[in-house]
Amino acid sequence: MKSISAGEVAMVYNMTILNQALKQAVSYSFANLVFLHIDSAEQKKKIESLKSDDYWITVDFIEPIKGKLGLIFANGLTSEIMETVVDSRSSLPDDMIEETLKEIQNTIAGRFLANLVSNEEQFRIGFPECQRVNNKTFSELNGHSIVIEFSTYDTQFYAYFQLQ
Repeated sequence: MKSISAGEVAMVYNMTILNQALKQAVSYSFANLVFLHIDSAEQKKKIESLKSDDYWITVDFIEPIKGKLGLIFANGLTSEIMETVVDSRSSLPDDMIEETLKEIQNTIAGRFLANLVSNEEQFRIGFPECQRVNNKTFSELNGHSIVIEFSTYDTQFYAYFQLQ
């Protein structure tokens, strides 16, 4: 199976289609996994107002589209997610939080690709990674990127897809 370059993806799927596919994937996954309703989803030019304790979850897309899907959750939203998913209000170990966030990321990634490729076409993604945001780890997104700011109740979070 041949991988598609960023330029080819931009020609085949215009950015509007990628934007809509990402919005649908995040909204569906949040409703069905986390039981949180997405109030709004607004396309942005860049990710704003990051805090060092925010969680940054990424997964590489290998075939047929090459890229990276990222999520950035504020610590407060992460706590809310864990309360719902694990049914716990007490402090949880970091590795349990990270594994849960990676599973959410996997679901969103699979749903996003399923929105873009035919049912017969196979796709491959890498293993998700989860870390805390800091100035050393987060780089600027390139021109072939989609950034969406989602709102759920009074909390915002970001999802982005960067073509490679």
